[in-house]
Amino acid sequence: MSLSLLLPSSCRFTLTCLVCAEKHSLPDLEEADTAPAIEQLLENEMKRTLSPHSLLAIAIICHEANRAYCATLGDDSQPEWKDAPDWQKESAKASVRMHAEDSRATPRDSHTAWFDQKTKDGWVYGPVKAPKRKEHPCMVPFDQLPPEQQAKDYLFHAIVHSLVHHSPLIPSTL
Repeated sequence: MSLSLLLPSSCRFTLTCLVCAEKHSLPDLEEADTAPAIEQLLENEMKRTLSPHSLLAIAIICHEANRAYCATLGDDSQPEWKDAPDWQKESAKASVRMHAEDSRATPRDSHTAWFDQKTKDGWVYGPVKAPKRKEHPCMVPFDQLPPEQQAKDYLFHAIVHSLVHHSPLIPSTL
């Protein structure tokens, strides 16, 4: 990120953080030093490290939202979080972590990270989701997913970003 600011020298001001809702004061800085200080402050706000409790809570919310969305598509194969296999829970937590740590992560990035992890774990394309055979119909590049499958990545992205980057209610470890 790059900021170009023309500020008078020795200016002092306070920014209210959209994430933590706290006020951050910038010290008196010479004009040349002001932009890097603001850039660093904004960079810190774009990267959040969640507490384990917050990470788990957001992963559960995302999983349950995905399960509800799948049900609207006629897919009742998604178990409740409490019954989900460990690999599915870990996948949700990894995606939450990725979006929390990079506010610029996109739905495409989410699918790519999911796809890469699945490939590493031995999953391949299959016309029907078959966990025992490690086959999944979404084991294709993002652009080849049907719109209703891409929508799952957009929903996941929206939930994580709204809770992590725009809610003062979610604590981080920063």
